[in-house]
Amino acid sequence: MTYVISNATLLQKGELKDASVLIKENKIAAIREAFNFENALRMDVSSFILAPTFTMLDFSLPATDFFAFKQYMIDHFLSKGCTTILSPCEITHERDLDTSLKRHRMSLLSCPIDYCMAIKVPIRNLSPSLMRKCSRYKIPLILVEISNVQEIKSLPWGWIKDAMFPYNPVLVPFLSTGLAKKEQQSIIKNWQIILKNEKIPHIPQEMMEKTPILPSTLKKIGIYPKRGILAIGGEVSYNLFPKSSLIDRPDSIYYDILRPSVTVYRDQLVYVNDDVSFFPGMGREVKINRPGFFV
Repeated sequence: MTYVISNATLLQKGELKDASVLIKENKIAAIREAFNFENALRMDVSSFILAPTFTMLDFSLPATDFFAFKQYMIDHFLSKGCTTILSPCEITHERDLDTSLKRHRMSLLSCPIDYCMAIKVPIRNLSPSLMRKCSRYKIPLILVEISNVQEIKSLPWGWIKDAMFPYNPVLVPFLSTGLAKKEQQSIIKNWQIILKNEKIPHIPQEMMEKTPILPSTLKKIGIYPKRGILAIGGEVSYNLFPKSSLIDRPDSIYYDILRPSVTVYRDQLVYVNDDVSFFPGMGREVKINRPGFFV
């Protein structure tokens, strides 16, 4: 099917511009200011802001009950314009990696949106051999659980960096619960200093779950430009926000309190004004060939 999304206010790379989008065979064929096709089917979105769908991090997917899983996906993702999740599986020991990844993929078979694999591991088990495995399995994101500053200082970061090459997965701090604020600040400060000095790909702060990940972080992880942008040749997945939601600045629609009026995922309507369509198994794994390629 061929049609034109016309008179759009397109949010792209943090900027707004007038644009129309040509859709052919469920792909974005072209983006221009206007198309002069007389007989083309048109969808006028002049009352909306057209934006890429969101990618979010999540730790809490229900693993057993399908109805709980369905409601969870609707409440936290489909109704918030999210069509891709970063889904870490927890690894206690390196020897568990293969089994844990297989089990985690099985738990996502009925996922209605796309997912990208990640792992969460205690910093004491962050080893060169684990890095080599993550590189081989193309795991782009590793959440590193930290409980004190000394754990960061005691690791052989040079060896870890060598083992990460050439895939270079991105490391993210994940602070243990119950830490005093002063301890948290000290951990983050040392994390930033040490990993910057070692030139290791990393996110400087903890990542919040269930909130849109900004394009700059998506680039580091390697999900951008597969997600986070409406690109020629890409999937037809987008959010429509009422223009009234744009209050002070273009990125204000990233706030968690604002929801889209419409979400389209692979040219299918999945959310329209609180009416959600749930398609179990529609999600696919997003595989990252090289993190940070567009940084």
